[in-house]
Amino acid sequence: MLTSFEWMLPDLKNAFSGFELCREPREDIFRHYKSADLEVSSDGWIAKSGCCNIRYTRFHSPKIDIVTAMIYPIGSPDKIPVFAAEWVCLGSRIQPVVWDVEPLDPELSERTGAVFTPFRMDLGVSFKQLDEQPNWFKEICTPWNLFSACGESELPRLRAFFQKTLAVYVEQFIVPFQKSDTTNCEHKTVLNYKKHHFVHSPGRKLLSVRFPPEYSETFLRDYHFGPARIADALL
Repeated sequence: MLTSFEWMLPDLKNAFSGFELCREPREDIFRHYKSADLEVSSDGWIAKSGCCNIRYTRFHSPKIDIVTAMIYPIGSPDKIPVFAAEWVCLGSRIQPVVWDVEPLDPELSERTGAVFTPFRMDLGVSFKQLDEQPNWFKEICTPWNLFSACGESELPRLRAFFQKTLAVYVEQFIVPFQKSDTTNCEHKTVLNYKKHHFVHSPGRKLLSVRFPPEYSETFLRDYHFGPARIADALL
């Protein structure tokens, strides 16, 4: 039986329940689109303070369940790292399980590692790192990243890990800067990070065989990994 990740979006929204979030505008087909055997649900928000951009996407079918949650800094990558989580389920096996909190500024690495390494070490008791990782991931991942696999019985532990690390991320890196980082311009470092993911996205292969190529490229380039739609969202 296919494992469901329907809890991920409510957990993501709950972590930001104390914030005013503005939904990014996009055409309906880039929020929800369905082919014969795959359904895509996607959305994005900007914190009204202008400090971060939240993105969520789910690819779902009777045989596939893939969810991605990303939180990007907007104007201050020197203060706020990227929070990234992706679970890929084929049948009842979740592989890979990908999680990382990535500082885009080297000066932020020590603090980020001090906050999240203990969580990763604790989870490592049951979630072992996979030996084979794609090169594009190796280029950007941190020493405390998680690139693993798990079975359905381990999902409660994975969900608890997601909830806790997300709560700590918000508390340590979003709350302190939510009022001081208002910006109308996304930092070049953040845009370059998104472009890296767009270029190397494994989602392209999944989408290209099920949707028109122009839809797949537009979705990945402009929305899934696209620039934060700050001005339009904050109107």
